[in-house]
Amino acid sequence: MSGKSGISEIPKEIWNWEYYYDEDRSALDKTYCKLSGIIDNYQFPYDKFNIKAEDIEYFNRCNLMVLDTVLQAFASSDIDPKEINLETTAFALGNMLGDDFFPETSLNYRAKEAFYYLQQSDDFQKLDSEVKKEIEKKFFEEVETKFAKLDASNFKTASNSALAKNVTDFLGIKGEVQIIDGACSAGALVINEMIKVLHDKTCDVVIASAVLGSLNVTGNLSFAKIGGISGTHSAPLDISANGLIPGEGVGTIILKRLDDAIRDNDRIFGVICGSGVSSDGKGKAIYAPSSEGQARCIKESLNRVGLKPVDIDYFEAHATATPVGDAVELNTLKSIFEGEDFRKNSVAISSVKSQIGHTFSAAGMANLIKVLKAFENDLMPPIHNFTEPNPKMNLENSPFYVNKEAKKWDKKPNNTPRRCSVNAFGFGGVNANIVVEEYLEEYHKELVEKLE
Repeated sequence: MSGKSGISEIPKEIWNWEYYYDEDRSALDKTYCKLSGIIDNYQFPYDKFNIKAEDIEYFNRCNLMVLDTVLQAFASSDIDPKEINLETTAFALGNMLGDDFFPETSLNYRAKEAFYYLQQSDDFQKLDSEVKKEIEKKFFEEVETKFAKLDASNFKTASNSALAKNVTDFLGIKGEVQIIDGACSAGALVINEMIKVLHDKTCDVVIASAVLGSLNVTGNLSFAKIGGISGTHSAPLDISANGLIPGEGVGTIILKRLDDAIRDNDRIFGVICGSGVSSDGKGKAIYAPSSEGQARCIKESLNRVGLKPVDIDYFEAHATATPVGDAVELNTLKSIFEGEDFRKNSVAISSVKSQIGHTFSAAGMANLIKVLKAFENDLMPPIHNFTEPNPKMNLENSPFYVNKEAKKWDKKPNNTPRRCSVNAFGFGGVNANIVVEEYLEEYHKELVEKLE
């Protein structure tokens, strides 16, 4: 709400930007971005959760952050994890890129190949044989010091699957466990998949987490080479938007069937009433979004619950601050209102990425948690770093306005819940959408009775 930014110069212990930074966008193997939304100096709160460090000594940083948010989510929902049936509890984790440990082992593994190419260089060939031997010795000593080697001592943290397995092993969860990678849509895809588990009644409690904890230089440089990253700031939907800023983070929600949550007197932050997933299919390029594919998943969410676009008060957009991506998304949203009787500039749109950057596989979860906090505080959250809209979005004659200031989110008449549509669109054209509404005790108890 304050507008405080989580974006800063990337710490040199993560990767030393001085080795890779160049304002010249055409410079070989260089990036023009040294910014990120990094979680500085993260420490797991062992005392808060009464956990001994030796009990989870094999956890990597991502494992620790996921476990932290899982335990926070249970506490916030007034659910004691020791009292749930672990046989009918499921866990799913949205993730891409794993943890930083995997790239490190890859670098160790590829060291011989790297040195081979060094040996072929003209400068190296001119050196004295003893100097060559000394360089080779120091090179591999440095590699062994800086980059872990994959072996029996660290296999529990080496693979992406360990991000889920380590957490579920510690918690004793025996239900369905999944890792879901839809790139930037994973944070919403994981919710869609866990809804299915609840619907088929194989599990009664599901834990949905999403994490991105690997801001290595490779991803930054790759996005720089396609012009998708910004070297200055994150300004979604704004005329000054010039690319995304990478961010990291993790979030967790606990999901139950509504009738079970009401029966168990759980604290209910919101009710997911619709979800939709689609693929763009064949397109111009892996990074070229399709308005048609995006619209399909949003319409699917609405159709599942019998809602119309005009029933949505607020859209938390995927909006990464890439000018083309933001414009395509807004054209998508306008297209679903075609033929609807809407009031101009009556539906709010926003994006949390102005403050935390684009957290990729965690982005959809960040969007949803922001909305749940908005319900809790009766406040329509503002977007920051916004001056005026990108003219390509053409908002003047649309249902939308970019909400620039914190304001009271008024209750709706006739005991109707406030509703929000949450977007998360993945690199390569995997789209996900969640429709969530505030929990109104009288309204939802009556709804559950009607459905029984």
